[in-house]
Amino acid sequence: MSLYNVVAEIPGTEKPDEVVIVSGHYDSWNGPGSQGAQDNGTGAMVALEAARLLVRANAKPKRTIRFILWTGEEQGLLGSRQYVKDHWLQLDRVSAMFVDDGGTNYQGGYTVLASQKPYFEEAVSLMNGAFPNLPMKLEVTGQLEGGCSDHNSFLDAGVPG
Repeated sequence: MSLYNVVAEIPGTEKPDEVVIVSGHYDSWNGPGSQGAQDNGTGAMVALEAARLLVRANAKPKRTIRFILWTGEEQGLLGSRQYVKDHWLQLDRVSAMFVDDGGTNYQGGYTVLASQKPYFEEAVSLMNGAFPNLPMKLEVTGQLEGGCSDHNSFLDAGVPG
């Protein structure tokens, strides 16, 4: 089976070997709970737009930001599982893996570890200031848990997702 993840990155300036992954999946599934391109055209667009905005702003991140559009998510997380398998020696350098796979539904917040909360508070306060009618809340948990999207491949390998 061939897997074709789409990968691009902005190299880090201070810690280029450390990576933050921003992602979505580009396959779609027209079935219960998903409506064709909504799942996951919305998440793919978020990853692409984040990359576009950072490049346009001439951002110089401390860590490398790797943007990945996964293939085969709907068929069993195939692209992300293969990526984890192919890059397992480098996973200890991945600080976090983000995936937007919520469709067009308002999500209202993020589940984070207590150690992550200070970092997210700053970002969430900026979003809440810009969009006060769509407040983002942080829910602190003792352990990040899996789900049925590509972040689960990373959680299974011990990478925060």
